[in-house]
Amino acid sequence: MKAIYVYDDYAIAEIPTKEGSRTYDRYQYRDGEVSRQGIGGTISSSQPDQQPFDPTRMPWDDLPALAKRADRELKVEEPFNRYMIVNRWSFNENRPTLLVYRTNDYSATGYLAVDQSGKVVHKLVAD
Repeated sequence: MKAIYVYDDYAIAEIPTKEGSRTYDRYQYRDGEVSRQGIGGTISSSQPDQQPFDPTRMPWDDLPALAKRADRELKVEEPFNRYMIVNRWSFNENRPTLLVYRTNDYSATGYLAVDQSGKVVHKLVAD
């Protein structure tokens, strides 16, 4: 997996076209159906933040508690958008990291960044 984006009613995954491939395609999951959305692009072997990762190693069981923590700690008043992204991030040494976001109509944004063990490694609190 190169990246995962999860929203309230759909998800997008960027998946290598085959194991070890430098190319990836984009897939969408919506209403119980998976569809290929098209060509994603090329994975640069020189960019550590673009390298595929194993999504089964992410702390999925922690999501309910992380969502509650995000609601409590990120200080985003009346969030209209709750979503998450899994990708490699430079602030976590380019390791796969789960970001739990909250945003509102006034562009206030906050997130919790969580490593594969479920530990919060970075937090952005809304102003």
